[in-house]
Order: sequence, then structure tokens, then C-alpha cells
Amino acid sequence: MQRRTGASPRDVILAATVSLLDEGGESAAKLAQVAERAHVNTRTVQRHVGGIKDAIHAAHLHRFAASAPATGTQLADALREADDAGAVRYAIDETLQLALSPRGVTMRMQRAHVLSLSRNRPDLARHVASASQREREDLEDAIREAQRGKRLPTKIDPVSTAILTRATLFGLLQRDLTPPLADEAAATTVLRRAFHHLLLGREPEGAFDAPHAPHNAAWRAEPYEPPSDPVATIASAYFYT
Repeated sequence: MQRRTGASPRDVILAATVSLLDEGGESAAKLAQVAERAHVNTRTVQRHVGGIKDAIHAAHLHRFAASAPATGTQLADALREADDAGAVRYAIDETLQLALSPRGVTMRMQRAHVLSLSRNRPDLARHVASASQREREDLEDAIREAQRGKRLPTKIDPVSTAILTRATLFGLLQRDLTPPLADEAAATTVLRRAFHHLLLGREPEGAFDAPHAPHNAAWRAEPYEPPSDPVATIASAYFYT
């Protein structure tokens, strides 16, 4: 792994840890291997992240944070940048395009895996819950800002809207783990209409080019440590989301 220009030692060490986890799981992540891959010595790893357990913990939180755009943070950023209702409609469609893409599938699977691991790790569960709450509150604030700017209807409740939006986006995990739908286009149309009505109270406008990510095989094609128990993964994911 080459040192990224401008990256801090901690960032490089976390990237090295994540790559080792992707390749062989936690058993493959040893302090010496992390140091070697990050092109530092073990003392540097210990100074910036602590021992190997600390590095693995931080790497899982990094994975969780990196998956946030697929569960609402991209929409929050886009709502803040939107200057009219048309831009909001575009932001909604962009959010759905990411959610339905292979990248979105991978993000959901990464997030689900971290949630699954947190079931028996109180410290990880606490940090994940805090991060999830911050993400939800950020989307709530973005909705309020858009309402003050008259880009979203004032009649929608920011808290319940943020919760439903995030739950729906992450709930696409059920789609990721099941056989392809008979009519993907019809399902995508329903999803798009639901989001436009939820946020804007109106039908979507114009065509929508959904990426239609392949099911199951799509996320396995990218570096990822799959969960050993998909059912338990989904259950724990909904518990924390």
C-alpha cells in the first residue's frame, strides 16, 4: 500500500487495517502486518491507534462511516446545496441511483456486517449507535434548513421523515440478499414515487435511469468480508438503525 499524499499516519494505518480485514478477516490482521502494509513500524501503529484490537475497532468504525452516503448522508448534503425544488428532485434521484448501484449494495453490506459484529462488542455497539444518531440528526437538520429555505414543504416532520428515509434506504438490504425481482423497473418506480411523495408531496418528474445493481454477486465482486449469518445480520442491523 502506497502512502496517500496528505494522508495522516492514522488514516494510512486504518486503510491498511481495512485492507487486511477485507482480505482475510480479523484473524489476518496482525500488528506487524498492519505496520508492514502501512509502511511504518509497530511503534507508530501503537502510537496512533493502539494495539491490534484498537486498530480493528477503529477500522470497523471507519467502514461504518464510509457506508453512510448510501443511508442518507448524501441526501443531507444535497439538500443543503439545493437552491430550489428542482434541485431537491434531482438530489432525491441521485440518492436513489447511489442506493441501487453496486457501490450502494457494498455500502449496505459493509454497514450490516459492522452492525452484526457489534452485537457482542459493547464498545463497538456504543460507538456505532452514536454515529447512527449523528447521521440521523444531520439529515433532520438538513430537512429543517430546506424547509426554512422553502425547498421542502413545512408540513413534513423532520424527525419521522429522516427515520423513514434512512430505514428505507438501509432496508434495501433485503433486496440485496434475495433473488432478482421479476420486474426491477416497476419496483424502482415505486421506490422513486415513495421518496418524492415523502419529501415533496408530489409525483416525480422526468425519466430515471436506475443502475439496477445485480443481486448477491454484485457486492461479492468488491473487497468485503461477508457476514457468516445473513439472517442475524439483518436482525441486528434493524435493531441499531
